[in-house]
Amino acid sequence: MSTITHISADQFEMMSFDHPVELVNGEILHMTNPGGRHGLICMNTGFLLESWARSSGGYLVTTNDTGFQTQTDPDTVRGPDLSVVMIGKLPHQKIPVGRLTIAPEVVVEVRSPSNTWRELIAKSSEFLAAGVKEVWIIEPETQHIHIYQEDTEPTILENSDMLTSLSLPGFSADVSEFFRNVSPTAGE
Repeated sequence: MSTITHISADQFEMMSFDHPVELVNGEILHMTNPGGRHGLICMNTGFLLESWARSSGGYLVTTNDTGFQTQTDPDTVRGPDLSVVMIGKLPHQKIPVGRLTIAPEVVVEVRSPSNTWRELIAKSSEFLAAGVKEVWIIEPETQHIHIYQEDTEPTILENSDMLTSLSLPGFSADVSEFFRNVSPTAGE
């Protein structure tokens, strides 16, 4: 008889890895490096969000898989591509060294070649259940952005549309700006 030992979020935070990982239901999930196109879309999105955050004040934009604890017992720590956090919700109004224990206002995931839609929709539901107000899934192939909110059908924006956010007051950007210098058929 074997016993499965789940790793806690605290234990996970003390570990180091040579590749991207998340903690899902107490188990380490290995992820692939998503490639150049993914990185460019993340940079474009980060630029748009950071420009808005600096002008509006009161928000921080995090990138690069900042850990966010979505569940406890067993613990899950997800690393969205980008997130927008309200400074006033942070303990002492400072970003922690470790994982976030408060829900970001918005979480952004850029679909990688290794992601299935089933995985991304489940992850979006997990983020919303943990208190995130909006989840944006950016689809490089079609250059669409899918916006998920609690108890509503997703909104799908095309390259020619304008993205505005109920959760980020005053945020507005042409969807095409998220895909600046990105070909919809470029390989990753």
